[in-house]
Amino acid sequence: HSFPTRRSSDLQGKLGEAQKKLGPYKRFRQELPARVAAKKALSELMGKLADVELEVEKAALMTKSLDKGQMPEDEVKTTEETSQKAQSGVTQLMRLMDMRLRAVTDDASKAELSEMKKRAQASKTKIDSVLTTLRSQREGLTMANVLTTATERVEKVEAESEKCQEAELPFLKGVEVLPGDES
Repeated sequence: HSFPTRRSSDLQGKLGEAQKKLGPYKRFRQELPARVAAKKALSELMGKLADVELEVEKAALMTKSLDKGQMPEDEVKTTEETSQKAQSGVTQLMRLMDMRLRAVTDDASKAELSEMKKRAQASKTKIDSVLTTLRSQREGLTMANVLTTATERVEKVEAESEKCQEAELPFLKGVEVLPGDES
């Protein structure tokens, strides 16, 4: 009667080991839909990140021609619009990534999201640099407008001053006789 008991306990031990081996597969099957959804969400984020990086690069390329000096008004305006759109996209994407990072539980997804967030941060740094450059370009345009206005006003004052000097000239020479039609 010890043989069947021993045989039974051996079989129960083997059964326990087999169930331990099957456990991860059962969990995998249960977790598969959630993993597929997480992978899909990561894929969507990756697409959004690629779009944002493209917008940032576009804005950066628009300011690359700065070695020529001051950008014209229309270029500054167009570049500002593109840059603000890119900055908005980066900000929204980073918020979405932060939300997903808090919600994700598996390490592989967290690592992938962290890498994507680093790329988004690099895009944010780049677009911030572009916006700083554009601010200085905008200031340059403003200064050029102020200089033009000041130059016009100085020229007007000089012309009026010349008229005054011409009007005073007879009095300075001692000729104080008014012409016949003015007397």
